[in-house]
Amino acid sequence: MFPCTSNLRSLNLFLFSLPTSTVLGPLFDSLTLPAMTDLSIHLQSDTFPSAAFVQFLSRCESLERLQMKEMSLTKDEVIECVAVVPTLHRFLFRGMYAQMLTHSSEGAELYDALHQAVAERPNLVVWIESIGVQKFVFAKGS
Repeated sequence: MFPCTSNLRSLNLFLFSLPTSTVLGPLFDSLTLPAMTDLSIHLQSDTFPSAAFVQFLSRCESLERLQMKEMSLTKDEVIECVAVVPTLHRFLFRGMYAQMLTHSSEGAELYDALHQAVAERPNLVVWIESIGVQKFVFAKGS
């Protein structure tokens, strides 16, 4: 894909059943949207090119509102998405985050980590609608 810069102000991505790493990775790598103030991404997939997405977010110099729904990310990836956007005022997260956890406090861990990460940003409001956790079970010999 060729690099693309645009003055687009709002972008809503609804993606279902796509090979997200091969489609979205190159898309995020090629886009620069410095005027975008509102981004909503609703993705139903087990994989996500989080490194390309974080780099894309860092090029969204005016982003104020970010909604991430049904995305499978680690706790650190969610926090990094918020951390790279200093202009962010509202963040909504609803969905899955993939983490090897064994306790019942998975959702609370993400909630606490997000609030700790943004504690020095008084203008940022964080909403977490719901959190699901994908647990991984590893068996010897498989």
